[in-house]
Amino acid sequence: SEANAGFSSATPWHALNSNYTEYNVNIQQNDENSLWRHYQKWIQWRNQNDALKKGNYEQIASSGDSNYSFLRYHEASTNAVIVFHNLSNLQQNEIVFSRNSSQLPAGEYDLINLSNSNNLGTLVVTDNGSFNGELNNLDIASYQSMLVGLDKK
Repeated sequence: SEANAGFSSATPWHALNSNYTEYNVNIQQNDENSLWRHYQKWIQWRNQNDALKKGNYEQIASSGDSNYSFLRYHEASTNAVIVFHNLSNLQQNEIVFSRNSSQLPAGEYDLINLSNSNNLGTLVVTDNGSFNGELNNLDIASYQSMLVGLDKK
């Protein structure tokens, strides 16, 4: 065991928790389902995606009081994503979402779950950027999020 649980060689201003051998960064880094891995994945997506880095933000209406959804669109790269947040303590299996207008160009888009590359269906965007969509057979765990890429056909 390293001094100060491997976090620092300096004298800490706060004592280590008594359970630091069970809950620490090293364990988080080696656990594929840890909070550390979760944030690393989202940081990687952000770094690889112009829409998440510098795209415009547009809130999306979505079903249920505990869903929060938004569109990010980067016009120069035509890169677009929708982020779905499940803010409830229940798993979400279906989300209905819509927007009356947006900056998205008209056309059909494949909805791609960026965590596993599964095609979730098609979204039709009208001339003014409006759309209505529904995602079924989802598995968004409680207090989790899903990133969906929009690939224009």
